[in-house]
Amino acid sequence: MRILQNQHLEAESDAVRQAMLLQMKMNQQHKRSSETISERQTRLEQLKVYQQLRLSAETEAERRVRLEQLKMNEHQRLTTETEAERQVRLEQLKMNKHQRLTTETEVERQVRLEQLKMNQQNRLCNETLVDKEARLENKKPRLQAETLENSLSRLEQRSSRLAKKYVSKQNSSNRHIPLLNDEWEKIKFFHESMSSIESLICSICLEHFPGTQMAGNCTECRLCFRDKIIPKLFSAENNMSPAS
Repeated sequence: MRILQNQHLEAESDAVRQAMLLQMKMNQQHKRSSETISERQTRLEQLKVYQQLRLSAETEAERRVRLEQLKMNEHQRLTTETEAERQVRLEQLKMNKHQRLTTETEVERQVRLEQLKMNQQNRLCNETLVDKEARLENKKPRLQAETLENSLSRLEQRSSRLAKKYVSKQNSSNRHIPLLNDEWEKIKFFHESMSSIESLICSICLEHFPGTQMAGNCTECRLCFRDKIIPKLFSAENNMSPAS
């Protein structure tokens, strides 16, 4: 019986097959539109049990084939969808995500964040140079379009995460290595030397660096003082000030 069925499926034309699949799809949609809530719950529960049994019995090779087929189907579906269908899909995904996040417990939230962190680390470790350049290129429009408030909020959140990570590392470390007397003397000498350095600023080129030498008692560095042409080369009037 199965052999005859396979021969029949091979013999039928692609147009007949497409027509049959379309008819089956329409029948299924009509059946689901008329089902009650209890029938829908029963159907979904049976599908869930069947899917769990099928996934638990599949081999590693079958799993790879299934995932590859799902990836191809998803890519084909996304390439053929219209803009309206895309907006509906994104809105539905947004609603599902919001509902899932509002009902999750604190333990589930910690597990989810830890899993996201591990996935991101694995993805960054395994990405190639081309993938990294593409990721940074895709990130540019979002950073350029964000407002100043969003940018400051993002930087504050990143700073807070780094501070918490540093504190956790400090708390988890039980090593307390005392500094020797000669090491304390070196640190003290370094701070005294840094505090004795006078940092002056040139009024023309605005050079502000330890060790900047001024020309006599004026407020210009030696380079700007020797420049007698007005406007001076490294000045704001000449649009050549390094600090502007």
